[in-house]
Amino acid sequence: MLEIPLLHALYAVHKHGSLSSAAETLHITTSAVSQRITKLERETGQRMIERLGRGVRLTDAAVILVDYAERILSLVNEAESALDGHRGAIAGQLSIAGFSTAVRGLLPPAIIALKEKHPKLGLKICEDEPNMSIRQLVRGDVDIAVVQDWFNAPLDLPEGLMKASLLDDVADVALPAQNPWPNGTCWNWTIWPTRTGSPGRRARSVTAG
Repeated sequence: MLEIPLLHALYAVHKHGSLSSAAETLHITTSAVSQRITKLERETGQRMIERLGRGVRLTDAAVILVDYAERILSLVNEAESALDGHRGAIAGQLSIAGFSTAVRGLLPPAIIALKEKHPKLGLKICEDEPNMSIRQLVRGDVDIAVVQDWFNAPLDLPEGLMKASLLDDVADVALPAQNPWPNGTCWNWTIWPTRTGSPGRRARSVTAG
């Protein structure tokens, strides 16, 4: 196998014309460069350099290998630069499920801020009712579920999930002036059909204080 340090040594000799100049460029001793060239000759089964006065000359086999070495070393440098740029970066795919109000009102500014801070992070957003979002989270289809919870109808979370409160959504109720709402009265104020379309309906209620 052609090792990168051996190719570095051969390319340095090619570029600078001598073992000593190559050693200076690579910040190693002349003996170390010579040892690398010798090892490269042993692994390839061909001579790489010939003595020429005080310098050296590459053999025909070495000239062929140098052409590949230059491209290989260029790719190695490119890979190292890419990894340096990736170091500490958050990347991958993040999937978020949320109810309609969250997807259209709460998430957009958060997504913009997240993309600005972590441009390598991919985001996938899907709109769903809270109970369906929780199911997706349990199955591993999404990473985060943004759901709504009510004090008089708390959302049950399966074991293994954790929640964090984002905000309290304050609601105002408008009533006719001629029909005041007596203290202690409990009314259903939001009613909608279940997602499956079954006859059952879910309701939320508030009580006048």
